[in-house]
Amino acid sequence: MPSIQKLIFLLTLSSLFTGCQSKPDSIQAETIDIHNEAPQDLVPVDDYFEFVEFVKLKMPPKHFVAYIDKIQTFQNHLYIHDSQSNKLLLFDKNGNFKKQIGVNGQGPGEYSEIDVFYVDPYRQEIVVYDNGNQKTIYYDYIGNFLHQSKYGFYFGNRILLNKDTSILFTKGYNNQHLTKGENYKFIFANRENKIFKGVEKYENRLLSLAGDGVLQNFFKYDNKILFYEFFSDTISEINEYTRKPRYLLKFNKNPSKTIFYDNPTIKYSANKAIKENYPFVASFFIETQKGCFLNYIYNNGMTHFVVYDKNTKNTKINTKSIAFKNSSMPMPEFWSGEFLVSTMNAETVKFFRDISPLVKQNTSEEDTDENTNPVLVFFKPK
Repeated sequence: MPSIQKLIFLLTLSSLFTGCQSKPDSIQAETIDIHNEAPQDLVPVDDYFEFVEFVKLKMPPKHFVAYIDKIQTFQNHLYIHDSQSNKLLLFDKNGNFKKQIGVNGQGPGEYSEIDVFYVDPYRQEIVVYDNGNQKTIYYDYIGNFLHQSKYGFYFGNRILLNKDTSILFTKGYNNQHLTKGENYKFIFANRENKIFKGVEKYENRLLSLAGDGVLQNFFKYDNKILFYEFFSDTISEINEYTRKPRYLLKFNKNPSKTIFYDNPTIKYSANKAIKENYPFVASFFIETQKGCFLNYIYNNGMTHFVVYDKNTKNTKINTKSIAFKNSSMPMPEFWSGEFLVSTMNAETVKFFRDISPLVKQNTSEEDTDENTNPVLVFFKPK
């Protein structure tokens, strides 16, 4: 389960180092009004999810999944990045461990860090980006090494726009040598990692430090790509080579302004930001046919889950759990590309077994042992 303390630390640094940025094309965005809604003990989600499935992760003896920061699903396989151990793990749909994909190192098929990974559904490949070595590593979808290549630029997050093109969020990294002397927020690259377009110039090249291996910026559902930038109240839609505001998140107070301080005031500013007004930070935002689902961190460090009904325009917020089939369930934390996913460690399983018939039915006392691996809960949107 993601560490709130780790997120707060990294995201606070981001607010101090992100420069002035150009705005997306100005059009009318739909407002999701959150600030008038008081958090509820249980938010019913039966109208938005088709089913819930429990999957117990099974690892070899004395091996554990320590810190999950990304889950992706493809063809009945689970791909999990454990950032604490810097491992990419492959499981079948029932949670049985199949193999570790690649290993730490400098050789062929090896990586020093997994900065970004995704499954390419067009070519049925796993793609790993190692920014430190500027290396792209390709595996088949069951984890066998295929080949690797070098690239000469840096980025924070990346997603496939179509079968031939990727869009990259640069986070302020300097790629001017590839974009005719200009630095862009977004750059587009082909299958061979050749940059052919940049959009939205940065006015100042100030590096954002948050996001690598912690939070995602891009979210894709039903071929629609949404983008969220940290410390922003706007969810944008990526369409071809432009982005346009899709939703405006209206909270009970505005997110913190982006501020940059030269040393030695950074330490003072960071302490001030944490103490006075830690801003809203979204860890995922998904739009389906019936509603929108948002998981965000408030300035008190508490995670909130929001359900926005696209028909009624009503918003419901929860800080503890959601309700499915009259049972309490843990709030979703990840978007896998197909499912919203919750992770339950031993302590969480124990808590929900005491209050939730559905959790008790699908877990065991063994899952409450601190020396066991997580249980995942998959929610299928309608």
